[in-house]
Amino acid sequence: MSMCHNEGHPSLVTNRKWLHCCSPKEFPFDPYNIGVWMMLCDDAHPDPGSTMTEIDVAWAKAKELVFSGIVPIIKAKCTTRSTRPTSLKLATGGAILFYTPDFRNKKEVTTVAEAIHDHVDNKKELFFRAYNANSFIGQSSLGEKSVCMYMYTVNKMLLAKREEEIFMLLD
Repeated sequence: MSMCHNEGHPSLVTNRKWLHCCSPKEFPFDPYNIGVWMMLCDDAHPDPGSTMTEIDVAWAKAKELVFSGIVPIIKAKCTTRSTRPTSLKLATGGAILFYTPDFRNKKEVTTVAEAIHDHVDNKKELFFRAYNANSFIGQSSLGEKSVCMYMYTVNKMLLAKREEEIFMLLD
């Protein structure tokens, strides 16, 4: 896998756009089937009960989860202070991305979302897409008309995005 740079607090790092954390466990995967869970975090204000920001606390817990190898996360990466464009320097927003081996495997996708929710103590929705999709909004992957997109709620419900651009509860 790629080089892993995970030192420092994301809210303070200015010499790299991303911090990377790779699993020590080998998960078989096809690069065309990788999925990505995205967790949004505040990267400016201190987390309640801490001197670190929400993204700093979440990144420390995300690294623990990835290094444990207990769930199929190939790697995670986190935005840093240098990622935000100059025009958005006053905004408070960062993201942690968790890469999974197969976006088509609903059980695996759900297992990873549950682990992120529980271990990272996530208090916000998580959003999922296929890595090959163009973005978290406009989706097309290798000619497929519809790539799976999910949302995992704070109440531990997995929702799927339908063609009408709304999320529906999955069975």
